Amino acid sequence: MAAREHGPIAQIRETIPRWLDLLSRGQDEQFLDEAIVPEQLEKVLGSRSKAQLVVAFKEDKHDGVVKVLTRVRDAKPRAVRQEGARAYVEFEGDRESRHITFVVEGARVWIEN
Repeated sequence: MAAREHGPIAQIRETIPRWLDLLSRGQDEQFLDEAIVPEQLEKVLGSRSKAQLVVAFKEDKHDGVVKVLTRVRDAKPRAVRQEGARAYVEFEGDRESRHITFVVEGARVWIEN
């Protein structure tokens, strides 16, 4: 039996199933609330309202995000770096999806945009 993981990678692996559950139940807005790095929200919104962001996410990004989260939940990260209180954990992309970087700070996990 493998030893239990600790640290940012373990936090990511514990968060992904919850996010996949939210997305499978159509709770895209709740997912976005949890997954967007707070200081990146304005950049992500651009000139859109939050309601417009949710609609656009459901139409354009939902399925791709589910694929990426499913792929990386058991994958080995490509890189892990620490910057102050935050850890940045990057996973490699594949032919169908781009790479993804998670930001972990304390008990919080986000997806870098």
